[in-house]
Amino acid sequence: MALLGAALGSPAVLAHGQFPLPVGVLMDGDGGHVVVAATFGALVPTADGPGYHWICEELAGGDVVNAVVWAMTSEGTLLAGGRSGGLRFTQDYCGATRLQGVPRERVRTMVTHPSRPWVLLSTGPGAVLRSLDDGRTFALFAALPGAVPAGLAFDRRGDTPRAWILWRVLSDGHAELHEARDGGAVLALPTEAGAPQWELLGEAPAQPGVLWVRDNGAARDRLLQLVVADGGITLAREADDELVLAATPDGTRWASGGLVAPLEVNVNGTRQARTGLREVRALAFSPQRHLYVAADNWNDGFAAGVSWDDGVAWRGLGRFVDIRGVLACADAGPGCVPGADGCAGGEGNDVVAACGQYWPALVELFGIPGDGGAVSSDGGTAGPPARGCPGCSSSGDAGVALLAALLVALRRRSARPGDGIGRRA
Repeated sequence: MALLGAALGSPAVLAHGQFPLPVGVLMDGDGGHVVVAATFGALVPTADGPGYHWICEELAGGDVVNAVVWAMTSEGTLLAGGRSGGLRFTQDYCGATRLQGVPRERVRTMVTHPSRPWVLLSTGPGAVLRSLDDGRTFALFAALPGAVPAGLAFDRRGDTPRAWILWRVLSDGHAELHEARDGGAVLALPTEAGAPQWELLGEAPAQPGVLWVRDNGAARDRLLQLVVADGGITLAREADDELVLAATPDGTRWASGGLVAPLEVNVNGTRQARTGLREVRALAFSPQRHLYVAADNWNDGFAAGVSWDDGVAWRGLGRFVDIRGVLACADAGPGCVPGADGCAGGEGNDVVAACGQYWPALVELFGIPGDGGAVSSDGGTAGPPARGCPGCSSSGDAGVALLAALLVALRRRSARPGDGIGRRA
């Protein structure tokens, strides 16, 4: 995939037609490492201040149709799923090895448990795979022939893996919510007439048996809380937008926002509006209740940011122009057997070898200065962002507003569940 420069004074687009946008913020269980998922790869924080190193999405098989799904485990391991299976990154986001037990077909959805080394993913129709060893190996967990998952979520309680799966049946589009347990037991749970438009987002922290669901309506999105025992539904928020959601592990706070809908933070049942961000593309709370956001790189002045005060003030964690280079990974990692699991045959487990060819185009695309143009040489070390919030501002640097109207118009380009296009992590 080559990258194209700016055209007609607008934000440059990638050769596969996507705008270069941050689409997710991923962190390990203790919030010590934060990785930004973007339409062109994963951005790993540098150890010495705002900025990133880059892992290109081509490494996991990204292209115009098959966007890469990124996830971070509770142990801080980065996972990627693409059109031909997926990769597990070890050694400080290096050492990319193929996901064992995952067929070489497109990974559509991937979720991780917040405190245990458990991973769920779906590939083709009818199957959900599970890992209990931090993504090292996967095996079949649940199946429903002729259906695709419209969301996966772990039950946060207990030592026995249990998960919720919202299936979209391809023949007629109806949805079924299942509870899947060890041993293959599946329990069908109540749904409602609107369920075919639903997407399962996760279990509500500190509320056992309550699930967060997004109702992807034709005109408006609704965030719902679903009580699985009786099918009871509570409307949490409604907006003319594609709403994203995050909740603290202790359940005292949840936040939502969108590309048009302003950020709202609900603190102990009280909704509070925030105006410091122009666009919200993804949200995540750390265990310390720090709120992370994937924002608008140009209009907000940072690709990702963090707030220590429930979204009142923000500290930018770097912009696209702050990408220092390709993450330096000189080998394919331990346990990588050439010719057996994707280390040979031109599939490019070496990040530098796979991504270095695209780096000059990325430099031109974002106007990265010359001192950031060299491939990084720090061995891939990526430490956590600094604690505290010195120098926070209400919105970060304004940046240059380029084609804002067009970006807003694209707010519903993200694929809806059931249309064969998976959401990014």
